Amino acid sequence: MPNLQAHIDWNEAAPYLRKQLIDRLERIIDPEIRQHIVWERQYRPGDWLVDINATRGTAFGSLSHGFFQSSYFRPHNKADGVRGLYFVGQGTYPGIGMPMVMISSRLVTERICKEWTKTTR
Repeated sequence: MPNLQAHIDWNEAAPYLRKQLIDRLERIIDPEIRQHIVWERQYRPGDWLVDINATRGTAFGSLSHGFFQSSYFRPHNKADGVRGLYFVGQGTYPGIGMPMVMISSRLVTERICKEWTKTTR
């Protein structure tokens, strides 16, 4: 999902994206899926910003989900210039989603144990 920095007019884009999504679901799951929709809620970047004060209107914080903001290119888990400050979560390497957050947590824990075991000897 692009963040609010993308300058997308969601009043124009949302109906188009909804149609694309429903068309794809009809091809993959059920050609008559539209008739089964009884309720829907569109949640746009502006909603993220207003409802939960999400930075730039996205669950991904200040990052969009583009090539240079994914995987290795995401912010790393150790602060430059601040000894003992580490980061974990969806906004850091390796990336988004619960599996990646758990992997991020493991990587930071391993890094802390390795670096701080060396310094305490």
